[in-house]
Amino acid sequence: MSASRTLKQLQYVFAGGAVTYYVGIPGQLARISQMSGWASVLAQIALTSGGLTLILFLYLVLVLPRLRGVKPNYADWRHSSELASIIPLLTGSIFVGWTALVFVLAFWSDLGGFKSLIGAMGVYATVFGLLGLIPS
Repeated sequence: MSASRTLKQLQYVFAGGAVTYYVGIPGQLARISQMSGWASVLAQIALTSGGLTLILFLYLVLVLPRLRGVKPNYADWRHSSELASIIPLLTGSIFVGWTALVFVLAFWSDLGGFKSLIGAMGVYATVFGLLGLIPS
């Protein structure tokens, strides 16, 4: 991995981490998860979808190329038997997880809509930045 690519990924990690810390996303999610009703259900959906996103990315980056010996052609993913099912699942998990995170933070925390949006972007920037540090 080149130094410039590493620095770019670290920018996402540090910027996203700073935003996540500043907005207080972990504490907000922990508090909301303890609530009853739709708040905790949506928080669990956001966390589960985020976990699924992480697992699917790790499968694409680590399992397919290293353990199964498949060199994925991401540009032509529709014609790949491995990628044709994983990419839509990954896209759906990102959409559901991020949307649920913004929604649950906006309605059941004291952050409001704008900080919830920024906080969710920070969380996903941090995770995607860390995933980008995995050598391909």
